Amino acid sequence: MWSAGIVAYILLCGRPPFFGTSKDEVYNSIKEDLLSFDAREWKTISDDAKDFITLALNKDPVQRSTCEQLLNHSWIL
Repeated sequence: MWSAGIVAYILLCGRPPFFGTSKDEVYNSIKEDLLSFDAREWKTISDDAKDFITLALNKDPVQRSTCEQLLNHSWIL
């Protein structure tokens, strides 16, 4: 589900949610940075899409939405 959230984020705004110039920097960004929808690209994206991505990119795998939950999300339906 994490990968689906990453792909959705990139498709909607054109860039990845976490950055780094090396694998270690990207992993640190994933662990330490908060998911952000502050860029101007996100101003025209629906709240449902943002919610879907937030649920898919929950850093806690136990709390992250399942495939079934995301397929039944209002953004998908």
